[in-house]
Amino acid sequence: VLVLTQRFLTRRMKRMINPPLLGASVMLALFLGWITFAFLTENNQLGTARQEAFPVLHTLWQARATAFDARTDQSHYLIARGSGQRYEDSFKEKTKRLADGPVDGGITAAPRFKGYLADGLASPALSDEGRRSLTAATAAYGRYIQIDGHIRQLDKSGERPRAIALATGSGESAVAFAEFNVALDRTLSDAQGAFDSAIDKASWRIAYLEFITLAMAILTVVLAWIGISPRLAEYRI
Repeated sequence: VLVLTQRFLTRRMKRMINPPLLGASVMLALFLGWITFAFLTENNQLGTARQEAFPVLHTLWQARATAFDARTDQSHYLIARGSGQRYEDSFKEKTKRLADGPVDGGITAAPRFKGYLADGLASPALSDEGRRSLTAATAAYGRYIQIDGHIRQLDKSGERPRAIALATGSGESAVAFAEFNVALDRTLSDAQGAFDSAIDKASWRIAYLEFITLAMAILTVVLAWIGISPRLAEYRI
């Protein structure tokens, strides 16, 4: 509209350039360019959040839920008093989903392993600090698995009180699991921070879009009026 108005004034009123209309046109063009850039950038940042930050966050929450389920299976195994094979099997299946490595030697002994923890370590969304925390969580869970094997050996050999002491209170198994949980919590905080950062970067450019659009509309109308009103005044009787 501003371009057509400028052309109309050029043809009918022999005005080559109307500075206010030209200024309004340039401002509007810059504003449209900024909006395009903002939305393209937002889409890119949301893509990062969706493809990198969110998957590792979801994986880590799955790891935590699976680990606590496995911990519950360990308790049920001890409560079952010799008839807890199904809980032992369930524990091993969940541990395999969490970290598919040699249970007897500890997952940290495996040069390569699969599972939620491995997926988390491979994610580019984690910071160096987050990766160190997840490495510590992986090592702690490896110790937890080793101690769990010892607990089952004690239980099966008739030393049930010692097995329970290892698994509960300040026993080695409970301590190892607590260390795993603390380290995993730090990793979750890091992953949540990466996700929130990606969302914030996507939204800040358009957070005030409504107000900027209103201001640009008002400025455009004012400049257009300043440019046109003198020409209209020339035709007043």
